[in-house]
Amino acid sequence: MNKSRCRRSRKGQSLLLVMFMLIVLAGIMALTLDFGFVLQSRRLMQTGVDTAALEGLRNLDADGDNLGDGRQNAAALLRNVFDDNLDPSSNPTSVGAGIDSSLVQGDGYQQTILGNGTGSKSLYENRSDFIYRPEPQLNNLNLPYGDMVEGEYLENAASHREFSDYTRTDFSVGTLGDPTSSFLTRMRRTHDPNGEDRIPGVSSGSGGLPLLMGRLGWFSVRPAGSSYSIRRDGVTVRATSIADEKIAVRVWATTDNKIFSAIPFGVSKLDFVSKADFTADIKPTTTLVTQFGQVAEFASSGSYSGEIGYIAVIDESLSPPRAIGFFQVGAASASSRQANASSRLQDVWGGLSELSTAERESLWDSRAEVDSTSANQMLTSGVLVRAVR
Repeated sequence: MNKSRCRRSRKGQSLLLVMFMLIVLAGIMALTLDFGFVLQSRRLMQTGVDTAALEGLRNLDADGDNLGDGRQNAAALLRNVFDDNLDPSSNPTSVGAGIDSSLVQGDGYQQTILGNGTGSKSLYENRSDFIYRPEPQLNNLNLPYGDMVEGEYLENAASHREFSDYTRTDFSVGTLGDPTSSFLTRMRRTHDPNGEDRIPGVSSGSGGLPLLMGRLGWFSVRPAGSSYSIRRDGVTVRATSIADEKIAVRVWATTDNKIFSAIPFGVSKLDFVSKADFTADIKPTTTLVTQFGQVAEFASSGSYSGEIGYIAVIDESLSPPRAIGFFQVGAASASSRQANASSRLQDVWGGLSELSTAERESLWDSRAEVDSTSANQMLTSGVLVRAVR
């Protein structure tokens, strides 16, 4: 009799456990959904700025008119990363940098209305209205918190962080009119805590990435007057990339006149360092030189007659003589042809790996000597040096 009464008193306990488990699972699902969107948006934004930083550096001011061609190219490329039909003025598709805050409307922190409130069919048909597509600003004033900033990357800086006010210890913002060697591009989705976002001509932006499940009650409500609430302002997502000019170690040959090509000419290191104009000292080479460290010798006959392309700078004091870099010659502006060079050591490691350590050190020492003593600058190529995720 007592056992039967005990069993009856325990009825319904499993139902309570199931209910508690469902609540926990709902919370996990909300966390997974909301922050899954955050991770996806961050990845998309990072892809966009990585590409734009390299494009901006590639053509900073090709025609010398101080209009910042690289900024314009980077802005166009960044828009196209989030645009299916390559026409930012009209894009009925659903590709973008995450959910726009217009998807989740509401009354303060409480009521949530999806889309325009006319139902899920309207939301589906107009889904392209509820994604964020950046409108990058050129920042021609080169302000440090702008979308695009020219300057110098400080490789040996103690820290490579970007702070909430967009200052960095590894990037020195350039002065207008002065040549620079690095290009920074950023995207931001914030609640604009410092007043540095969404400034016309300087910085773009959007509200933070809105919560969906979390907005329905997962996060606690904050007073309406508070400076930040994740339910109201969403999750802050930022992406920054820096491209820097590094020495070009490989050039390629092509017959396409829209692309710079390696040509079979060179100049000695001695003439390159000692003469401001060494055009008369450019001579044919016995082979086409395309790699840093490649054996290179001058031909016994022939002369340079204004060909356009990349020539090798040859250190004849090495045994055997080798290329220590490249230089662009010929009457062609950078805007008329595309670059055709690489700073990646893996592109030449096949040849460098066959050299002894001493031979490789001699190459780098020779190159460093030119950089420190010559008025002429050898060819460089843009490379992504810092990405902040």
